[in-house]
Amino acid sequence: MGITKTLFIIFLPILLLGQVDTVSFEQIKIIPGSTVPDFSALDETEEIRQLSELKGKKNLIMIFFRGYWWPHCRRQLAELSKIKLPKDTKLWAVSVEGLSANAKFKKQNTKKGHPITFPLLWDMDGEIINSFGLKDPRYKGGKYEGIPYASTYIIDKNGKVIFAHIALTYSKRPSIDQILSELEALNNPYWHNLNLI
Repeated sequence: MGITKTLFIIFLPILLLGQVDTVSFEQIKIIPGSTVPDFSALDETEEIRQLSELKGKKNLIMIFFRGYWWPHCRRQLAELSKIKLPKDTKLWAVSVEGLSANAKFKKQNTKKGHPITFPLLWDMDGEIINSFGLKDPRYKGGKYEGIPYASTYIIDKNGKVIFAHIALTYSKRPSIDQILSELEALNNPYWHNLNLI
């Protein structure tokens, strides 16, 4: 597990640059090993969520989704709602969708029997997305300008990224098993020590 993470960091520039019709690696600002700058955003209940409030207390799974109208995003968020997270881990999902849209999305999913169990954060001015370098330039000037690459981050209690999956092909998402495996490694001192080598 530790070796896999190290290789991911080393070869990430090659993987990104090797894609066709995608952004270059230089756009991505937050990668494994990076410390995430503090941010805050309103969730669909108008509660303020701030990263610094988790420091020293909780790990964070952070999902950047393109919109409730995107089938792959709906499916991913519904699947994530089914997993039982460790007590020291939170899950937030971020998009440029507004408060009412996110609230409506949650309500619709609940009616369909697929309730979303974690907060949906509104990145009102795209500041969080831009701070990560995840804005998808292929939508510039269009209806969906500002949407991010569908991305998954795991951030430890110190605010450091220990896993990142950036889907330049929007249908590609990490599996639930992969996410849980990364969390297990984070909470296992043996694997954690290997990651530091």
